[in-house]
Amino acid sequence: VIKQLSAPRAHAIVLMVAYEKFLLCGERALTALSGNFQRERMSNSTQTIGTRLAMGFGVTFAMMIILAGLAINCVGSIDETLSRVNDVNNVKQRYAINFRGSVHDRAIAVRDVVLAQDAPAIQVQVAKIKTLDENYQRSAGPLDALFNGTVSADEKAALATIKETERRVQPLIAKVIELRSADNTAEAFALLATQAGPAFVDWLASVNKRIDLEEKMSKDATAGARVLSSSFSTWMLVLCAIAIAAGAVSAWYIARGLLRETP
Repeated sequence: VIKQLSAPRAHAIVLMVAYEKFLLCGERALTALSGNFQRERMSNSTQTIGTRLAMGFGVTFAMMIILAGLAINCVGSIDETLSRVNDVNNVKQRYAINFRGSVHDRAIAVRDVVLAQDAPAIQVQVAKIKTLDENYQRSAGPLDALFNGTVSADEKAALATIKETERRVQPLIAKVIELRSADNTAEAFALLATQAGPAFVDWLASVNKRIDLEEKMSKDATAGARVLSSSFSTWMLVLCAIAIAAGAVSAWYIARGLLRETP
């Protein structure tokens, strides 16, 4: 058909067809570019939302971990303190109280040895002194075992004073019994009044000092546990408030991002 037309008109028709093809190709190219842009925008939007969600939940999880760590640490410290008071300090104090009972009763028994009227009465008191000494040693062994662990310098000094006083008193007890058994009542009484009696006073004083020391250590440990418990409650409230604030800020930040990404 084009051949049957005049040359100028045929040229015009060819140009029009070429122009239409050019427009069609351009439209297809724009459509493809627009699709790629939309896909890239959706991908970037997805990455942004994911990042914000990760940040928000990350802050919340971090606060939960901090709260759990603080709770475990505080509860562990309180449990350790109470265990030390109940299983160590109170046990040491119990042994020291046993010491005091033995020393006190032996002092009375030694006095009764001097005041005894006959040999059978002396032997009764001597047997009592022996029994009290055995009771004392039954507490001394476990107490020494406890001191093989970690103890303070004050505790070591207090126990050393008790042992030193015991070593000084034991020969005096034996000497008083020996003198009274030999009917040297006057000498036995003089030894009791001038040496054995004051030595027993020192012995009781050293044991009482040991008891007071353990009581003070237990009170200090308990007071520390109470302070820790009080501070733990405060820290829990503070961290909970921070966690709530952080969660609110994270939620606002994520919501704000979603609104911006919405077309």
